Amino acid sequence: MKKFKGALMGTLILAAVCAGGEMLCAGRAFAALPEAVMSKWNKLTEMLDEATVLRGKRDRLPESSWLGADKQKTNEKITKILRNAQEILLSADAMKLVDRSEVIKKRLPELYAEIEEYKNKRIGAPEKSYNPFTDTVADCNKKIAKAEKDIKRLNRELADIRDKIAAELRSWGMKLTDQQAEVLFSSVVGDSLLKNAVIFENVKGVTAQIAELMAQNKADTTVARKYYGMYVTLIDVLLDTQYGFIAKIDKEWTPRVKAISEGAGASLKEARANLGRADFTREQKNIFRANAESNELTVKAATQYSKLLAQQKASVEKCIRSIKRDREVAVNTYTTVQHISDMDTVIHSGMQLFDVLATMQLPEIQIFDNSGVRKEFDEITKRLQQGK
Repeated sequence: MKKFKGALMGTLILAAVCAGGEMLCAGRAFAALPEAVMSKWNKLTEMLDEATVLRGKRDRLPESSWLGADKQKTNEKITKILRNAQEILLSADAMKLVDRSEVIKKRLPELYAEIEEYKNKRIGAPEKSYNPFTDTVADCNKKIAKAEKDIKRLNRELADIRDKIAAELRSWGMKLTDQQAEVLFSSVVGDSLLKNAVIFENVKGVTAQIAELMAQNKADTTVARKYYGMYVTLIDVLLDTQYGFIAKIDKEWTPRVKAISEGAGASLKEARANLGRADFTREQKNIFRANAESNELTVKAATQYSKLLAQQKASVEKCIRSIKRDREVAVNTYTTVQHISDMDTVIHSGMQLFDVLATMQLPEIQIFDNSGVRKEFDEITKRLQQGK
């Protein structure tokens, strides 16, 4: 244990030296881990080690037990540890940008509501008033102008944030086109994709640190095996993240998009049917015609949204298959503890795989055929984010 703690301290010193730039591992440069991750390094490695120990005990436990540990309870403990590790691994400047973008996305609808409110107030507002609590026409105009100015400013800031996030993802090796960035950041999958990318990048950095520790402790098979167990657990963190992404697509987003599409489809059918009825006036039929066009755009946008979600799911599933293959190799090598050199080879192979996996998560993005569909696509995103 003393050797283990000493090696961890050595890693912290190494990280401090490299904090301003990059570290070199097996001839390959890796960006230094974010300070937020390094500040919780001991906590993170304790989590990884605990999950490794629990995974080793699990196979010897009964499926279920009224008293004492069993496979089910142990799996629940491991899952909790993986989720806690994910929280640490989500530390990155890009996530701060995401948090700010969420604040903006929440504020924009409020500003639009304020504009609508003061437009309504303006209709019955007096030209002048000596009551300080009564809004005049001029007061309403000022508040409307201020809200419109704030909307423009926040939209510019949001566009700037998206550009910075896209640049960050590209710096991590993701081949993200401007069109992909535009569609992904205007969809509900954008934030999840970014979180996955952040975790991939930080797992890569932690893996490089573990490889360095293994290199320092090749003579001690017990310590080296501990580090390698941590590497296997890091792979489990990635898998858990990917499975969580797919669960959101299957259980949350896809059913909601389907419900939106079915609702719009029913309204479209009704509007078209009423266009053929003689008991409606020309004006009423014009309204039905406009409603039909609006619902048709919603159905088209929902169809594109469904395709995007399906493509994203397929990309993540492809990613999972690659991770699982890497995990099989890692676990087999881990059980063959005496082959320390093999462990080192597998870890560095895994780091190369992480670069490939990040790119594999990007689906093919279809071009919007018109601005109306794009507008409806954005509206569906808002409804999905609001959970309605």
